[in-house]
Amino acid sequence: MNYGLIGDCHIGFKAYGSDRRSQETIDVLEQALHLLKDKELIMFAGDFFDDTAIPNWIKKQVIALKEKYASQVWLVLGGNHDSTKTYSSVSALDVFGEVNNVKVVNSHRLEAVSLCGLEILCIPHMKSQKEYLEAVESVEGNYDVALLHSLVNSGLDLGPNDLNLDLYRLSILANKCKAIYIGHQHEPLQLLPNAWIPGSIMEFDFGQLGAKYIYDPKPILLTQPRKMERVELECKIDLSYPLSEDTIYRIDIKNIPIDDYSNVKSMCDLIEAKFKGDVNFSLYKLGHKELQVTAIDARFDLLVEFDNFCVDNKIEVGRKRGILQDAITTVTIEEEEL
Repeated sequence: MNYGLIGDCHIGFKAYGSDRRSQETIDVLEQALHLLKDKELIMFAGDFFDDTAIPNWIKKQVIALKEKYASQVWLVLGGNHDSTKTYSSVSALDVFGEVNNVKVVNSHRLEAVSLCGLEILCIPHMKSQKEYLEAVESVEGNYDVALLHSLVNSGLDLGPNDLNLDLYRLSILANKCKAIYIGHQHEPLQLLPNAWIPGSIMEFDFGQLGAKYIYDPKPILLTQPRKMERVELECKIDLSYPLSEDTIYRIDIKNIPIDDYSNVKSMCDLIEAKFKGDVNFSLYKLGHKELQVTAIDARFDLLVEFDNFCVDNKIEVGRKRGILQDAITTVTIEEEEL
C-alpha cells in the first residue's frame, strides 16, 4: 500500500539545556521523510510536536520540509503533547492550518477520512478516558487503517494525558481495520497480527534506548544522530574516562563516602561546564540503593475495569456492580467533604 507511517516525533524536544537535541528531532524527521519520499501518503500517529510552545525557527524548518515534499499528503493525528486544545484554545498543530496537503485531525472525537484511496479511521487524543472508550466502542464499518493515540492494556499512571485501551476492545477494532497504528508509547511493539505501536523516532531518554523505526508499512530502521550511553562508576569520577561529543552520557557515581560527596559534586559541575557535549550525573552516597518506584493512580474508570474483569473471567455481575457504584459514590462524597 502506498503509505508510510511515522510514530511519535516530539519535534522541538529539548534536553540538557541546549537546542542541539531540538535540531536533531528535525534531522531525524528529515531522514524519515527521505526514506519515505516515494510514498503518496504519510501518517503521523500523534505527538508530532513536543509541546504547544514551539519556537518559530522549528516551525519554519518543519514547513520547509513539507514544502520539499509538496506533493505528499500528510495526515497528522492530535496527541496529548501537541493537541493542547484539550485544555485551551491553542495547539502546536495550528501551524499546519495554511499548509497545502496536510490534514490535521485534532477534533477530540472519532473522525473517518478518505485520503489517497484509503479509508482511514482517526481516534485522536480526547479529553477523558470515558470519551475515548465510548469512541472506540462506537466504531462501525470497515477501514484500511486506524490511527490511535493511547496506552494499551495499562492500568498504571492514568492521568489526564494518558488514555488507555484494553486488548479486548483493541481486538474488536482489529476485526474492522486492516492495519492499526497506536501512538503515545515510545517502544515499538506488535500487539496483534495487524496492530502495532510504531514507537518514537528517537531515543528521548535513557529509559527508551533501542532501535527506532518508521513503516512503509514494513519497518525501516532509523539512524540515531547520537549514541546514548549510561556509565556506572564507583566512589569517584574517573577523569581518564573518554567523553565524546557525539555521545549523550548519563554517569551514575555510586557508593560515595559522605565526606567526599561535596568534592565529587563540584568535580561533576566542573566537567558539565567544560564538556561541549551532553552529560548529566546522578550521585549516590554510600549505602544508598536506587529504587524503581511505580505509582498506582486510581483515576482510571473503576467500573469499566470491573466490567472487563467480569467478562474476562466469566463472572456474573449481578448486584456486585451496584454495590461497587455505591461505594465509589460514598468515597467521592467523603473526599469532597474533606
